[in-house]
Amino acid sequence: MAEHDEKITFRFSKSATYRIVPATGVWGVSATNGDILCNFVVDSFVVPTEIDYKPESDDEIKRKFAKGRNDVEKELQVGVLMSKRTSKIVGEFLINFSKSPDDENNDDILDEV
Repeated sequence: MAEHDEKITFRFSKSATYRIVPATGVWGVSATNGDILCNFVVDSFVVPTEIDYKPESDDEIKRKFAKGRNDVEKELQVGVLMSKRTSKIVGEFLINFSKSPDDENNDDILDEV
């Protein structure tokens, strides 16, 4: 491969719709064309639809019963569709970036994925 003396500068800009979203997990699927769809989610408990209170005394009201389920809700924040090649690059980047020289158990990071 021939060497190039030219310098290439990459400039970064943010789109008008750029935003930072929280993520506590990811739910992914393979699209019909083989691309990977990663939906980044935030885990939270489902807010009850109704709460019944029963006065324990004239001054005090305590929560007696919450109607609704105590399930965990995974609220989708953003979906990212990428090729398998790109998903491999992103995955390797995240694994390598999450490692630091101070981590004693760098090898265990892959076990948690």
